[in-house]
Amino acid sequence: MRKFIFLVLLLLYANNFYCQNLTIDELIDLRKSDVAEVEEFVTQKNWTFLSANAPQYNEMGTATFTFNKSNESDRAESFLTYAYSGTGKANRLNLQFSNQEKYNSYLNRLKILGYDFVVSKVQNDSIVKLYLGKGLTIEVTVSSKNENNITRTSYNILITASDDYLVTLVDQ
Repeated sequence: MRKFIFLVLLLLYANNFYCQNLTIDELIDLRKSDVAEVEEFVTQKNWTFLSANAPQYNEMGTATFTFNKSNESDRAESFLTYAYSGTGKANRLNLQFSNQEKYNSYLNRLKILGYDFVVSKVQNDSIVKLYLGKGLTIEVTVSSKNENNITRTSYNILITASDDYLVTLVDQ
């Protein structure tokens, strides 16, 4: 009986860490990849392609992937959007998820990697924090939304080059 309980607890614990299986190191590295490399990498990690748009005159192209997407709707455990300019210089990676443990592990890893917390603010009823390091700006957003008397917290991590962030995203 103890073995059974231990096995059940182990499976529940393992599932908690499996549920969005990209590390912050992989996300940072993926930003440097082209769209085909991103697609191949995340597909191997059981992500599913959702949509794509080619770059236009003033807009970046995007490719969006989901993790644990529902078969009945576009709801998913996590969303990953890769934005690219075509030049490879201004690629952005945006990850949206709802797992608090994963959020904490991402923040801890950013600190270990030497990213410095710079500033925080409240914007659009969300907490936005900026981390800088190695030529990158990482914007971490924590949001809450109440649906049917259930409060859901979501986390968003945007990874982009610092000069791109300053030029195009600061005023948004």
